[in-house]
Amino acid sequence: MIFVAEKVSCKACGRKFESSEAMRQHYKDIHGKKEEIHEVHTKKKINFRTIGLYAVIILIVSGLGLVAYDLVFHAGIISENVGIVGSDRAYQDFKMYIQGFNNNLPIDFSQSKYQQRSKFVYFINSDGDVVHKHATGVTLGFFFKTLGMSITKDCITLDTSQKFCNDGTKVLTVYVNNKTSDNFEKYELHDLDKILVTYGNWSDQEITAQLGSITNKAAEASAKEAGVLK
Repeated sequence: MIFVAEKVSCKACGRKFESSEAMRQHYKDIHGKKEEIHEVHTKKKINFRTIGLYAVIILIVSGLGLVAYDLVFHAGIISENVGIVGSDRAYQDFKMYIQGFNNNLPIDFSQSKYQQRSKFVYFINSDGDVVHKHATGVTLGFFFKTLGMSITKDCITLDTSQKFCNDGTKVLTVYVNNKTSDNFEKYELHDLDKILVTYGNWSDQEITAQLGSITNKAAEASAKEAGVLK
């Protein structure tokens, strides 16, 4: 009796081989590369889709974050009676001095970290001299909050968390149009106000010099707003 060995067929192309080992070698040499290429391409497609999905998620989360920021940051608007953006358009000249800080020079609000912090009130022209009030009800206290600062009748806290309070020698004083203002944190900003916030034990001469350092740029900005200047 003669036994004939059964041939092994390739599942990919149907070619027959005398042994399983020969068939495996054939599959590896002929079909293995095709499978490998297909696998690589598939992985690349999956990666691109994954990256695209992540990008969409990031955009959505960022958008929600901005909305949440507005809601949280301006949560006190209703209680402070601040109107909608565009309900007022007024300009103020502004200076702030703190004795023993920044070499007794005015705080530099031209820094980028102080620019366009809020839609309701912000510095214009990036020079830190003129404030643009863009909604009714905006108070000095609200303006300070938009800068990451706070001001009360006794203390001023900077965005650096440094706090300066009345201590019997140094005092916090706010001048509005050359007159001291009481309860100034709730003072609503008005067009062409000249505001000086100053803390320290200054001489009368120094206070006069600080008041004199306030610019007249608000009048020009207000005139342009009204269409008087071009």
